[in-house]
Amino acid sequence: MNQLNVGSLMPVFLTSAPTERGSARQLTAAVLGREGRFRVATLLLLALAVGPLRIAMAAGEPVVIVNPEVPTTNLGANALRAIFGMRLRAWPDGSAARVYVLKDDSRTHVQFAKQQLSIFPHQLRRAWDRLVYSGTGQAPRTVDSEAEMIAQVASTPGAIGYVSEEMVNDNVRVVDIR
Repeated sequence: MNQLNVGSLMPVFLTSAPTERGSARQLTAAVLGREGRFRVATLLLLALAVGPLRIAMAAGEPVVIVNPEVPTTNLGANALRAIFGMRLRAWPDGSAARVYVLKDDSRTHVQFAKQQLSIFPHQLRRAWDRLVYSGTGQAPRTVDSEAEMIAQVASTPGAIGYVSEEMVNDNVRVVDIR
């Protein structure tokens, strides 16, 4: 296998700029050789193929969960934004909506805010702070973990929250978002 001496290439990089169309290609061929270019191309293709798979496997998609007694089985995206923005405070039957969220630095919270609400988590926090400091509303209740989220939503009438898809159990109901 050929060994590349980087020190011997320095004068080429410092003194000669590619002036012809083929100069950069010739320099790449001289530095990497045929085997090196093949390895680089293979690594790039492998990274492109495995990258999305690794991201999808990192964590399940966040799903919206409610207390089983909540009368709603699906929500529109705007209604979901209004509920988690603390602007919609009651369910269609008039019962109070109790909103639970994970801590701001939770990966599931970040995914939920970006994917389901189409807002950055810091913007959501700013909206909640504005309600609290102006005296016109309350921030949602914050829980420390997804397990605690499920326990709180399951035990609180009218509760809504979110967890990773794999965390869902029979104590809560998943709501479809349209």
